[in-house]
Amino acid sequence: MNKKTIKKIRPLISAFLLLGLVYMGFKFSLYHEVKSLFPNSWNAIEELEVTPSTLDWNAKAFERIDTLTIGNLAIPYSKKRIEVDSVNENGSLLRFADSSAIVCINNVKNPNLDFKKLLLSNQGIIDSIFFQEYLNTHAIGTNYDLVFHVFQLKPSDISWFSSNGEIVNQYALLRLKEMLLANGYQNGFYHFEEDAIKGFLFGDPSIQDRVLIECFTSNKEHYSLMLRGMEKEDIAQILKRISLVN
Repeated sequence: MNKKTIKKIRPLISAFLLLGLVYMGFKFSLYHEVKSLFPNSWNAIEELEVTPSTLDWNAKAFERIDTLTIGNLAIPYSKKRIEVDSVNENGSLLRFADSSAIVCINNVKNPNLDFKKLLLSNQGIIDSIFFQEYLNTHAIGTNYDLVFHVFQLKPSDISWFSSNGEIVNQYALLRLKEMLLANGYQNGFYHFEEDAIKGFLFGDPSIQDRVLIECFTSNKEHYSLMLRGMEKEDIAQILKRISLVN
């Protein structure tokens, strides 16, 4: 390449470099602006890199079975003496003589847990049109689909080369992930799919005395479970045998 050619293309190279600097500066400004929308986030950004493992605990059949019914969810458990029995349409508490317990909350009527609706209506944080496009692009149709996507999303997935709308949406969803990670996920964070339900389990009964479970049914209902004082085999059996009333 002769000097005359270099002289001709030098302005073009300078223009590309300038555009690159402007682009990077704009993206940096966007990152800063988006992070300012979520001031309580990113205290430990490494924690948001966690994703659920597949639950592979072996189930142990119960010798005698009883059933707790909440809403459309029928929860089997090993029959034993009950000390506290409090059940209504919104939730239940069963505490047994051996100190184990089952708590179930019916989230069907809780508008604060309709994550899709909340995000689509939150005009102050994300644009509902861009967010709906994001949902369509990633085939997210239900709240379960959204939560599954959120738990698979990691800060390292965000690219400087993504569209501005994609970056804003992903930051918003990582903020949701931060809020949804339940206590105990450091000891165990699992995803499961059974015949009647699918969802997520937080904790490890060999390390702590209780686990938290978010269950989503095939008819798009959402229930929260807390199981205390149970072995892995018992928890796996409950999840495997849960059925729907309707």
